[in-house]
Amino acid sequence: MTAAAYDLWKQAERAYDAKNLGAAEALYRRSLEASPGYPPSVIGLSTVLTRRGAHRESHAVVRTAIGRPLEHPALIFSLGQRLRYFHEFEALERTLQDPKLLDGSLPAVLAKSVILLSSINANDAAQRLADAA
Repeated sequence: MTAAAYDLWKQAERAYDAKNLGAAEALYRRSLEASPGYPPSVIGLSTVLTRRGAHRESHAVVRTAIGRPLEHPALIFSLGQRLRYFHEFEALERTLQDPKLLDGSLPAVLAKSVILLSSINANDAAQRLADAA
């Protein structure tokens, strides 16, 4: 990740929060040009594209994040949410097996991840995650 990608992502987040989807999309794309595959921008762009009705493109964008290393439990969970939206249940289950979810810093993210797994009937995986906490 480059500083430019991070700065563009922050600008995109502000535009998204202001409900300026066109600006948010452009900024997420610029962030991804600065740092291809940058997970926060991938997730943000996928969300914007979905909101704008571009579901196929949104799905293609989110698939680029599958298997990439994610540095923060909240990112892992956010990717899981996008994967659930697109019925990518196997990828969702693999994503939520990331040991970073167990770092203890965000118990709410861990709890939501268990619920997300349960929502796709991955009850064994949900139980393993809950037991490991």
